[in-house]
Amino acid sequence: MYKVLCIDEEKSHSNKIVKMIVDSDLGFMVLKSVKSRKEALEFLENEQVDLIISDIKLPDYNGYKLFKDLKESHPEIKMILYTSYNEYEYVQKALEEGLIDYIFKPVREQELRRSLIRAKKLLDDISKRYEEQSRILAKFDKSLPILQDRFLTNLIHGYPEKESDIHSTFEYFNLMIAPGYTVMVLKIDYYDKLSLIMEEKDKHMLIFSVLYKVESILEEYKNGVAFINRHDEIVIILGAKLTINESIEIGEKIRGSIEYDLKITCTVGIGKMYNEARKINISYKQAKAAIRYNHYLGLNSVIHINYVEPNNIITYEYPLKKEEYLVYETVIGNEKRVLELLKDLFKVLNECQPLPDKLLPKIILDIIVSINRYASEQGINIDSFFNKNFTMKEVLQNKGNDDAFNYLSNLLPSICKYIKEKRKKNEELILSKAKKYVEENFHSNISLNQTAIHVQTTPENLSVLLAEKGFRSFYEYCTKIRIEKAKKLMNESNLTDEAIALRIGYEDKNYFRKIFERFEGMTTEEYRLIKK
Repeated sequence: MYKVLCIDEEKSHSNKIVKMIVDSDLGFMVLKSVKSRKEALEFLENEQVDLIISDIKLPDYNGYKLFKDLKESHPEIKMILYTSYNEYEYVQKALEEGLIDYIFKPVREQELRRSLIRAKKLLDDISKRYEEQSRILAKFDKSLPILQDRFLTNLIHGYPEKESDIHSTFEYFNLMIAPGYTVMVLKIDYYDKLSLIMEEKDKHMLIFSVLYKVESILEEYKNGVAFINRHDEIVIILGAKLTINESIEIGEKIRGSIEYDLKITCTVGIGKMYNEARKINISYKQAKAAIRYNHYLGLNSVIHINYVEPNNIITYEYPLKKEEYLVYETVIGNEKRVLELLKDLFKVLNECQPLPDKLLPKIILDIIVSINRYASEQGINIDSFFNKNFTMKEVLQNKGNDDAFNYLSNLLPSICKYIKEKRKKNEELILSKAKKYVEENFHSNISLNQTAIHVQTTPENLSVLLAEKGFRSFYEYCTKIRIEKAKKLMNESNLTDEAIALRIGYEDKNYFRKIFERFEGMTTEEYRLIKK
């Protein structure tokens, strides 16, 4: 049962509303009826309330101001106001700020029931979200080790890119790794053969046992972390600026412990040490490269990249994430953001000299292909643009970073403009279809979802398009069309208000009159007199 507090100066009026609430049988329980803001606040000091139903005109305060006060002090409490026409301006503001609903005086049972149904749906949704959030938080706490491993996996593949983001995540997961990062990769020898004679459970148990041994050794150093990267591979990230000999010593200790305790052998590859956490992915790649030399140097060994590839200096690390953002912003038509991302991307490329030969034309082609593919996935055909504005010869002419940057700086904003024009035409078509559908069906109980399906878009997108035209809601949009139809019927016929109300989807002529007066600022009678 949801708990209700009623606020009304007139006792007879509040008693009537309480009876309506009880008779509605919608799961609301009226705790108390009070006469003023002061009494309401005193009551709320000791009691928990879900819903307040109040007259907008109180003896010691304005109901709208009370709504704003409670929104600050008791944001969990929802509110319904009933009002007269001359106070509707306050109601409009309250609706924009989160008021559930309003009712015109005198309060009728049918209208109050409608508002209570709306309130119950909202409160039910809040209750479900709260329960779901509690379940999520409980699962989240249990999943922290999984999330940590996910972060570390992303880290060895170059994400996140910002040094500050990496360190803040280290801190969040309480990973005490001092700067000066070295990556080791441990690979179980003969795993393919071992797995053929093992049950599935035993395979998982094996890699977990290896991880356990690694972690027990890392506890001595208190400056590293290990995680399972593959079914046969453990990745170890060490800090504190280890020398080559120190890192090999740790690797040998891990290798020997696994051989002695688990009776299996493994090969450990070690990458170079880097001061920046964002270069952990480079050390990881070097460690992987070192392991490949086990075919020459033998299994069950520890191999540092400096001993097999002393000149392995990786300077080029392509900013793939920046490219993905660039493609996304281009397809949504955000020219300003596109140019910002383009500058960021080429800033990274300029810092990665020398670049591999003939890389820039490949980068340009990759960006163009990705834009075309992503646009197609969004239902936007831009083939005609590329037919007119793209040639392979122009792409191949880009020899240096400046050439490539200038080429894309001209091409991508042009794509943005082309896509925005196509999207605008499509949006106009959607609104035109929506208007026609509403005009043909406003006599029935149409919904936002029904209309969105008919015009082949999402309810969210249709709401955004209507908001851009000045409509706060789909209900307001439909009402506007109904009122325009009513005005047309008044101009062209002698139909009564009751007949017009039925034609435009209102069963109650009085309700129609109220809506008409709210939208037009005059009564139906006044409108007819003006037109005559």
